[in-house]
Amino acid sequence: MTAAMRVFVRDGYSGASIETIAAEAAVSKQTIYNHLGDKQRLFESLIDENFDQVNAQQFAMIETFPDRPANLMAELTAFAGDLMRGCLMDERARALRTLVQAEGSRRPEIARQWRQRGQDQLAGSLAARFARLALAGKLSMVDPDQAARDFLALITYDAQVGWTIGDATMRDDELDASIAAGVRTFMRAYGNGNGSNGNGNGNGNGNHHHNGNGNGSPGG
Repeated sequence: MTAAMRVFVRDGYSGASIETIAAEAAVSKQTIYNHLGDKQRLFESLIDENFDQVNAQQFAMIETFPDRPANLMAELTAFAGDLMRGCLMDERARALRTLVQAEGSRRPEIARQWRQRGQDQLAGSLAARFARLALAGKLSMVDPDQAARDFLALITYDAQVGWTIGDATMRDDELDASIAAGVRTFMRAYGNGNGSNGNGNGNGNGNHHHNGNGNGSPGG
């Protein structure tokens, strides 16, 4: 399955073959047919397996969400960094994203799964956590689902620029700056206004989230 992922990402579905996958995995074609089926079934199994593993990573990460923060700004920024590096930008997620981008137009069910089993589930889990913070008076919002989508959009924007053009590289300082600016913007929108967590201090740091590296251009 690992070899199949490498081949499908590198060659695309149409360019991949059982022969190439077998060679990559150092097994016979018949072994693949016996255990995993033909190319279509192998591809479908690969997508399912990777969605399951990516979701498991995301749910484990959600458990580290700062439910009882002493400094919400700092803790939410640290959580966002861990979420980006540990889930959204890890090797498996990047490979799955590449497959979805390459095959989604020809196989809309894959794009649908990406949204339903990936982004929507992650946003839903975050929404529940943000709702708890709102009930505790740490945030101010009427729609936690929208807040969760805003949070994800803000912390991933600069990286998304690179993902869209097939460039997943981003310097650590650029990523840190982008995430911090995203969280500041989120807190300006959803902070409770008391300034205790740095969410209303008006100090002008990160005036525009989409600068990534502070020069006004996308950081991806």
